[in-house]
Amino acid sequence: MITCPHCRALFSQPLEEFVSDAILDVQRIVARNYHVQVSGLWGPRRTRTRAEARAVAMAICRDVLNARVVDIADCFNRGHPEVSRATKAVSEKRHTDADFSARYSFIEHLCRKARKEAT
Repeated sequence: MITCPHCRALFSQPLEEFVSDAILDVQRIVARNYHVQVSGLWGPRRTRTRAEARAVAMAICRDVLNARVVDIADCFNRGHPEVSRATKAVSEKRHTDADFSARYSFIEHLCRKARKEAT
């Protein structure tokens, strides 16, 4: 039996809703740091800024939330192969571009901090 009120509330909502809320939080943080609207991460446009922000958000969802690729794809209105490609591209770019790596680390830190505050 779950006695902690916070845990009871957490387990009373469907897992899908919990995951999508957490992914939406990541999307908000990334969008704010890339100066794009959250809807720009879901939309079909592929400007360099939006595409990079989307890829970073997807990678952070994998790294910080340990979310399933299928769940990430659903929340970004994309297919799961695109999520896999994006996370791989972000990983490779982090090894070759110091500025990008620093930015990613900063955003990742913000997302981890937000996750701690949410729980």
